[in-house]
Amino acid sequence: MPKAEIKNEEGLHIIVEGSKEEVESIIAFVKNGVTKVTPTKEEVPEEKSQVSKKTLVNFILDLRSEGFFDKPQGIGEVKTALEQKAHFYSLPVVSTALIRRVQNGELGRVMEGKKWCYVKR
Repeated sequence: MPKAEIKNEEGLHIIVEGSKEEVESIIAFVKNGVTKVTPTKEEVPEEKSQVSKKTLVNFILDLRSEGFFDKPQGIGEVKTALEQKAHFYSLPVVSTALIRRVQNGELGRVMEGKKWCYVKR
């Protein structure tokens, strides 16, 4: 498969690999001073996105990594912290997600007064 390496004075470094026609086409674009090449829909491979979807579990684990669970936090506090980051979930959904994080060993749970609180393990 033909391959070309293109460098310019501004530090741009492009490695092109494809059919002979594709490589020649890209080289022609660069030589003619075209600065932006946008592939058409047919040229874009249909692969799954490399970006993983953010879910409630991810948001809870993000809170944990930020130190939110360094002190015991009740379900209401967790829900409020999520809402401050524009993630809106009902209390039962947050509760279920927290309990599953405890079951998976990602969080701990302690009784404070009459309510369960969640902490970093």
